[in-house]
Amino acid sequence: MIKDDNTIVSGHRRWLALKELGIKAQCRVMTFNDELDEKESLIEFNKQRVKNASQFFNEDKTLREIYSIRARDRRLATLKQNVDVKDTVPLNLAERVKEKGDTRDKVADAIGINRNKLDTIREIGELSESGKSVAEKAKEEKETEKAESIAFEKQKIVVIDDEDETESIKVHDAKVITPEVKKAEVAPIDKVTELKKEVAKEVMKKLDDESISINGARQLAKVIQSSPEVAKKAIDMVVAKPNMSVEKALTDVRREMKREEIKTTIPNTVTNGLYDIILCDPPWRYEHVKTNSRAIENQYPTMSLDEIKALNVPAEENCILYMWATSPKLKEAMEVIEAWGFDYRSSAVWDKEKIGMGYWFRGQHELLLVAVKGKPSTPPEDKRYSSVIRSCRTEHSKKPEIVYEMIESMFPYKKRIEMFARNTRYGWESWGNQVNIDSQISDVPCTNSS
Repeated sequence: MIKDDNTIVSGHRRWLALKELGIKAQCRVMTFNDELDEKESLIEFNKQRVKNASQFFNEDKTLREIYSIRARDRRLATLKQNVDVKDTVPLNLAERVKEKGDTRDKVADAIGINRNKLDTIREIGELSESGKSVAEKAKEEKETEKAESIAFEKQKIVVIDDEDETESIKVHDAKVITPEVKKAEVAPIDKVTELKKEVAKEVMKKLDDESISINGARQLAKVIQSSPEVAKKAIDMVVAKPNMSVEKALTDVRREMKREEIKTTIPNTVTNGLYDIILCDPPWRYEHVKTNSRAIENQYPTMSLDEIKALNVPAEENCILYMWATSPKLKEAMEVIEAWGFDYRSSAVWDKEKIGMGYWFRGQHELLLVAVKGKPSTPPEDKRYSSVIRSCRTEHSKKPEIVYEMIESMFPYKKRIEMFARNTRYGWESWGNQVNIDSQISDVPCTNSS
C-alpha cells in the first residue's frame, strides 16, 4: 500500500523481497484525508496479521487516541455552530457506559482481537506505562474531559456573546483547567508505582513470547494493582518452573509469604513451669490436599510429625493430655502421645454439624484424645460428660468453647495450658503463634448443611 506520492505505507518487507527477485510489485494507491485517517487505515490494513500483545496494545492505544481526537473535534465543530448550552443534552450514566462499551468493541474489531483478550492486554499495557490500572486511567480521562469541557464552554461563551461586546469580561471570568496544568500538579511517581510498571512490563514480555497465557496475565493484572511484590515473585517462579501455572505460582507465593509473616520459633520448653492439664491442637501437616485453595498451609504454618514429637512438653509428673486429631492423623497422634511420654486412655467425638471434604468419608467430626502421664485423678462421676460433643464448626481450626468449659468443670483447681492456642482464656496459659489477645472464644447457632 502506497500513498499518492509513492511513499510506502505498508508492505516494506514484501516490496524489498519482490525487488530482490526482480518481480514488479502490485501496489494499492491510497489517498488519506489527514494523518489520523492514514494511521487508522494502516491499522485496518494490518488487521489479519499475526501480532503479539505489545503490538495489539500499541494499535489499541493509537485507535483510542484517534477516536478521542475525532470526538473532541466534533464537539468543537458543534460549538462553532453557536449551539446554545440549553440545546445540548448530556449523556446519562447508561448512555455513557454504552458509548464506552461500543468504543471498546469497535477497537477490538478494528485490530482483530477478542474484546476480553484486549481488555487484559490493555490493563497490562496501562500498568506497564503508568503504573495505573485502566479504571484509574479512565478516572483521569474523565477529569481531563471535564477540564476540556470548561475550555470548550469558554469558547462557546466567546462566540455567543461576541455581538454584545462582553467577550473580554466572559473570557476573563472563565476558569479553564487545561491538561497541561493538570500534568504539572501530578505528584512524583513513588516506589510502589515504579514496581507496578516494572512487573507489568515483565508480564507483557511473557505475553509476547507466549510463556504465560492470557488468563495468567489476567490474574497477574489484578494482583499487580494490590500486591506487585506478590506478582513479581510469581513471575519469577513461573520462569524458573515453565510447567507451573500462574495460579499455582500465586498460591505458592502467598502461602510462603503468609508463613513468613506469622512464623514464630516455638521453644522446646515453656518457661512458666509445669502443668496438670494440657490441651493441644497440633498443626498437623497434610501432604495431600484436593485444591490449593483448601490447603492447610493457607491458614497457618504447619509442623512435620518429627517436629511435633521433638517438643519438650511442660507436663507435671501426674498430667492429663487432651489432644485434637482428625481421623487421617489418628496414627500420628498416637505416635506423638507416646513420644511425649503419655499413655492413651479414651476419646470424645466433636460433631461439627456441618459436612466437610474427604476421600473416604466427607468429614463431619474431629477426635479429642485423652492420655495420661503418671497417675492423675479421673474427673468426679457427676462431671463425666457425654463423649459426643455437638457444636457448630465456625472458622478454620477453631475449637468449640464447650470443651474448655468441660475441662474447667472437671478440674477447676488444676494448672492448665493450651498449646498451639489461637486465643487467650482466663484461667489458662496460652502458648502458640496465633494467639490473639483481643479475640474471644464463642459458639454460634448452627444450621445443618450438606
